[in-house]
Amino acid sequence: MRLNPSLLKLARIIMAFSMFVAVLSTMVYFGFEKRGQPSKIKKVFKKTTATAPKTLPYHTIGNTSRDERQAIYQANPKFTLEFQVFRDRSKAENMVKHLIEQGVQAYYTPLQRQEEIIYRVRRGVFESKNLASKAAASLRKQKNLSARVIRLQ
Repeated sequence: MRLNPSLLKLARIIMAFSMFVAVLSTMVYFGFEKRGQPSKIKKVFKKTTATAPKTLPYHTIGNTSRDERQAIYQANPKFTLEFQVFRDRSKAENMVKHLIEQGVQAYYTPLQRQEEIIYRVRRGVFESKNLASKAAASLRKQKNLSARVIRLQ
């Protein structure tokens, strides 16, 4: 079996370009730049990226007491929009797919209550109740979707 030389040449060009993009993205990610010349790309990333929350050591996750968790959430409460709660995981997945098709970035979270698991279909994390309410109103007006504002705990 013989390959067409022009297709082989095109494949080589594509491979070289993809390697170039991989090296360039690595350089940008790690902040490499020419000496004495600040990276313009790095500045753009700094402006657009949000500040990350304080990270916890892995072994501490889930080991906080209820009082500690409530103190953290009361000091800096977060809110989300909740569309619906399901007992069936497939129904939650279908609703998430439907919302994504409508252009709404949604997800579901499982929660175990006694012996049953419920699946909550949600969208976003908001810094304030006011921002979450505005987002809910926008969804209601633009996409005809109803969502409740829920305080994360």
